[in-house]
Amino acid sequence: MIAKRVIRSLCASACVVLFCSTAAALDADKPLTEYTHTAWTRKDGIPAAFIYSLTQTRDGYLWMATIDGLVRFDGVRFLHWRPATGHTALLGAVKSLFAARDGTLWIGTAEGLVGHIRGDNLTTVSVGAQPEGILEDADGVVWVATENRVLRFRAATQEQIGGPIALPGVLVSGPLQDSHGSIWFSTNASILRVEPRDPERFVKIQDGKFWLYANGGDTNWISRKTLNMQTVMRDSKGHIWIGTRGEGLTRVHVTADGAERVETFSLSDGLSADSVWCLFEDREQNIWVGTQNGLNRFRDEKVRTLTSREGLISDDVDALAAGPDGSIWASTPIGIHRIDNEHRDVYLKGSRAYALHVDRTNTVWAGTDRGLARMQGGQWRFVPVPAPIRLNAVAAIAGDDEHGVWFADARSGLFQWRNGHLTGFSDDALFKGRSVRTIHADTTGRAWFGFYEGGVVYFDGTRFRAYSERDGLAGGSVNTVQVDDESTVWVGSERGLSRLDGDRFVSWNRASGLPGERVQWILTDSGDRIWLGYSIGVAALTRAELDKAVRDPSHRVAFQFLDEADGLKGNPDRRLQSSAVRAADRTLWFRTSEGVAIVDAQHMATNPVAPPVHIERMVADAADVDTTQPVRLRPLTRDVEFDYTALSLAEPRNVRFRYRLEGFDSDWRDVGGRRQAFYTNLPPRAYRFRVLGSNNDGVWNEAGAALDFTLLPAFYQTRAFLLLCAVVPIILSWGLYRLRVWQVTSRLRDRFEERLKERTRIARELHDNLIQDVMGISLQIEVTEELLPRDVPARQPLARALRLCKSALEQGRRTLNDLRSGPLSAGDLIASFAQLSDESAGDSGIRADVVVEGTERPLSATAGNDVLQVGRQAIANAFQHSRAREIHVLVSYGRHELQLRVQDDGSGMTEEQLNAARPGHYGVAGMHERAKRVGGSLTIRSRVGEGTEVTLLVPAHLVYESEMS
Repeated sequence: MIAKRVIRSLCASACVVLFCSTAAALDADKPLTEYTHTAWTRKDGIPAAFIYSLTQTRDGYLWMATIDGLVRFDGVRFLHWRPATGHTALLGAVKSLFAARDGTLWIGTAEGLVGHIRGDNLTTVSVGAQPEGILEDADGVVWVATENRVLRFRAATQEQIGGPIALPGVLVSGPLQDSHGSIWFSTNASILRVEPRDPERFVKIQDGKFWLYANGGDTNWISRKTLNMQTVMRDSKGHIWIGTRGEGLTRVHVTADGAERVETFSLSDGLSADSVWCLFEDREQNIWVGTQNGLNRFRDEKVRTLTSREGLISDDVDALAAGPDGSIWASTPIGIHRIDNEHRDVYLKGSRAYALHVDRTNTVWAGTDRGLARMQGGQWRFVPVPAPIRLNAVAAIAGDDEHGVWFADARSGLFQWRNGHLTGFSDDALFKGRSVRTIHADTTGRAWFGFYEGGVVYFDGTRFRAYSERDGLAGGSVNTVQVDDESTVWVGSERGLSRLDGDRFVSWNRASGLPGERVQWILTDSGDRIWLGYSIGVAALTRAELDKAVRDPSHRVAFQFLDEADGLKGNPDRRLQSSAVRAADRTLWFRTSEGVAIVDAQHMATNPVAPPVHIERMVADAADVDTTQPVRLRPLTRDVEFDYTALSLAEPRNVRFRYRLEGFDSDWRDVGGRRQAFYTNLPPRAYRFRVLGSNNDGVWNEAGAALDFTLLPAFYQTRAFLLLCAVVPIILSWGLYRLRVWQVTSRLRDRFEERLKERTRIARELHDNLIQDVMGISLQIEVTEELLPRDVPARQPLARALRLCKSALEQGRRTLNDLRSGPLSAGDLIASFAQLSDESAGDSGIRADVVVEGTERPLSATAGNDVLQVGRQAIANAFQHSRAREIHVLVSYGRHELQLRVQDDGSGMTEEQLNAARPGHYGVAGMHERAKRVGGSLTIRSRVGEGTEVTLLVPAHLVYESEMS
């Protein structure tokens, strides 16, 4: 029997453990076989499968003390833990564990070492014997119990307090501390209590061999002579778990009336071994069992499964029905069975029932291979049918409003039985040649019929109406029709879910976010949820989510999915109509390939514990990175990898992650259950990698984990280099521009020098030859004129010849002066233009006025002469051809160019005259040639009656003496 003792102060009294809540009581009634059991052995990756002790540290990791050291488990991966600093030698067998309040871990080894793990550092102290139990009390004192003595240490320093304290016997269990601070031990002879202030004074509580276990803040004990006990634990629901040596696992529950219910679980049931060494309940209320051959987990799931082991007459269930009195009926190949603890009768043995229905009067109807049967008052009778109708496979049944039923036979078609009369509808146009697969009827006389060929038909009490894919219905065979408590019509078919909205259906499928296409059955609970049966599991979703997908076709429907991870054994299956029902207490029942599954939708347990999230490893270019120090990755690092985890041990496969690399990712990446992140060719900068995790029920740890690192730039990735790369092209472009200007200027200078040499030669030739000859001619004419008498008629022509010679000499000297002159000033231009104006005006009275703008700058001799000649030609043309009244000359010294403009108000020219070349007239052509030669541009604008404007523009570096030097 079980003995429990609660110690308060110095008094001991017995008490009965009461359950804390109705939910706990309900859980306590759940058989151990309905818990989900998972086992891990060497083939599943455990480095060492002989497990002596289990615990969970504050960071969420499960730790295992094994025969070959310490193993850490995150629910998916096992890590054979090795310290990075401190005691780095192999630990050998680790026998005991204790998780401290500050998140650190205490260990005891078979070699007599007590170790303290903080991060990746392990410090040890020898106690001379194998520690069997470790406890850190409320005052920060560590109690270490070996087989026959107790030692104490300060947790902060591992400094031993006092000497060893002898135990009066061989240790069996302990140490444990109760809510009053007392420390408890049990030996092979008695139960002992000691106060921390007087650690050497043991108080004997009871004689005998007992195993201690914690019960909240109290310490209880148990003894069972019939069991070879090795470890004991009480869980948060009031169950007492006993690990035995060679006899497997035992669970004991004491009911409120004091009765015991004992269950066992052994190797034959799937336990990894029959020798159980340790028991532990984690923060998510999973029960962990360590054996000599592996790790086991027991989990109370959302889905219960009834099989023949729990009293079902057969695991092969064809149909289900729910009665208004709370009863559940199941048809099997053996017969029809009422599922409860009181009735074990089997009905209609020898008949195969394909469909079941219980009407509001609690009459049970069965569609069988022998026809339609009903049970009233405990008696079953088949409904008589007239010849030649034969009912061999009644596969669908639904009750109507007047104690009758609609039913469909796979071969004979659709019928309605009411008040002893049978009416057939197989010849109706809407039913002829079609197979009715499902029927749903309500108490108002309305009925819905779904067909194997697709489509549904609605009966409103007087007439039929058909709906098809043209009306928005999802295609394929119709598996189920359900009308919920709000009279909404739902249809499940091979290609999705449909709902009647007004006069049309709206549909959803995998593209809308549903977990599959084929909807096997539909149930609704009293809330807003809709339950859909799929071959891979069960989905629960809300009307609001479906409505969102209708309004926004891009919206993915969110749902909760239950599968084997939630305790579902086998796969949901649909044979004929009655695959799933809602009981009177609103629990959901549905058949699976292994029996009957039950979901209590109103009280479905959820996991409220947000999982701790850890970044376990960072790898850069295949090399591990030390993340305990500031992380600075070398330049040109190509591949970066992060390994992370979230510590939800309830169902690690359903843990979900999202991560973001701040500085690179613009938004979070939802990666499902993947526990690694990869980045390639990141640009150099500072980053922060953040990862969030959720547990199996979608509870997110919004804080998550973060890791900062910097990817250093190569020299050519630095800002200075990039700035240099931006500046160098500008400098090179400027240099190339200046080089080009220098080259052009040099070529022009060379050309000007050649021209200057040529001008000098011409001036020399002109002075030495032509001018001298003309001067000689002039002298000869002058002598001849003096020798001739005054009245000789020939003197007058000679006088004219003499004047022409002197004019030619004057022009020659002027030309000679121009050829040999240096830079031209503004005065030179004005004087030349004024002289030309005086010579050309004669007695007309017209003068050309000259205006100078800007700061005067000397013009190079060669280019300046071309500018001068262009101006003189333009002025001469104005005097000779324009008949102008006013002539204006502008010389503008600009910073970037020289401008010469000659403008008159004369008769002007037409476009044809302006562009036509007159034979023998080369003045305009000469101006263009000089403008081109000097590197400038010449424009002539003229309109008839509006005068003419000649403009010469020459770049500064081609005409100014200072720019060309």
